[in-house]
Amino acid sequence: MASSVTSIGIYALGLVTGPIIAHALGPTGRGELAAVVVPSAVLVWILAFGMPLAASYHLGARSESEVLWTATAFGLVVGAPLALVLWFAGPAYLSGHSPTTILWARVFIVALPLSVGTQAALEVLRRRSAGPTWNAWRAAPFAITALGLVVLALTGRLTLASAFAVSFVGSNSPALLLASRLWMSRPARPSWAAFRLMLPYAWRTAAASSANSLTARLDQVVLAGAVAPAQLGLYAVAVTASSASNPLTAGISLALFGTQREDVEAGRRSARFRRSVIATGLVSCATAVAIGAMAPLLLRVAFGSAFAAATTPLRILLAGQVALDLINAVSTGLYAAGRPGEASRAAVLGGAVTVAGLVLLVPRWGINGAAAVTTAANAGQLAYLWVRLRSRRWSAPVSATTPMSPSTTDDVENQRSAAERALAHTSAGRERTDAMVSRTAAETASGA
Repeated sequence: MASSVTSIGIYALGLVTGPIIAHALGPTGRGELAAVVVPSAVLVWILAFGMPLAASYHLGARSESEVLWTATAFGLVVGAPLALVLWFAGPAYLSGHSPTTILWARVFIVALPLSVGTQAALEVLRRRSAGPTWNAWRAAPFAITALGLVVLALTGRLTLASAFAVSFVGSNSPALLLASRLWMSRPARPSWAAFRLMLPYAWRTAAASSANSLTARLDQVVLAGAVAPAQLGLYAVAVTASSASNPLTAGISLALFGTQREDVEAGRRSARFRRSVIATGLVSCATAVAIGAMAPLLLRVAFGSAFAAATTPLRILLAGQVALDLINAVSTGLYAAGRPGEASRAAVLGGAVTVAGLVLLVPRWGINGAAAVTTAANAGQLAYLWVRLRSRRWSAPVSATTPMSPSTTDDVENQRSAAERALAHTSAGRERTDAMVSRTAAETASGA
């Protein structure tokens, strides 16, 4: 319930800030903002390479100190060279945009290497308890951004540059959580053994998270270099409005991960999974129908008459959002069962459809073509998962799997990880004690 309430609150903040930005900056300014913020989000997910979820999954087999320092070190080692390349390549990609946009693109690039550790800290906190502390931290970027934008708007100082500044501060606020966790677990303890344990799970979820990020965001990334900023602004507003069902369904998926991982009774897990998927579908469909029927009025009232042209891409995207909400619910169940392989394959399928479709349709159909590609990619992923869900090869092992001993019908490495965990629990009492001490200190620091 707390996760759902927080998700609704986050989207409510978007309902406040979205119109404020739209009225203050217009379609062109909204497009300039999206040209930096959206590609940055895609880069964050690609760089993470599944390490944040792997840190959460293997928490217990390794101490919090080890998984956090290992994930952070991974981000710094891989992210620093990537940021250096992007520093020089970014201006060419944003050649049609203003100097202010290019400047802030470089500022976002500088913060990229720390993003892996920040995400890992949030995932570890969620694994311990998806309660008030975690919900507060995940809501912090949106709350800080919303507060800053409202203050700037009320004082008449909301410009493109100030909007970039507030977005940067808000999006990087969870770095304070990472800093506090690392400080409590000093000295630094990045571990090669922990990295080897985390990597098999990480690279599987990396395929899913990167491909999902491409499916959800590549449309705006491509449009940033292919259409005028004003057109990108219209499309960004359509994406925002179409995602209204996300806060209503995200809380279901977020709560599902923790309960599935801790519950050892197979029948109870299967029943909970089915209820989550059904509830997600009902809520998402009802929301999409309501928004589609009121789309023209909604856009004019909320964002201004200049954004009424976003009606067509909005209605196209609504169908894809229903599919995406269901994909998230099914994928969360797979991750919790230690079966990221199926989710990864579906995500890769969606990513392939997205890349090919955008290349073919965006030059001819612009933002409407991008909306159609996104919807088709989500529908393709859902169809694949539905077929796999109905097959005996998938459904039987999932229902018989325990959270700490994942079935390996399609994931041999998970079995190896389970064996390593069992060995660690029987022959490494000192390591288990270290994990307990680290956990107690971290929980004390966070007020858990």
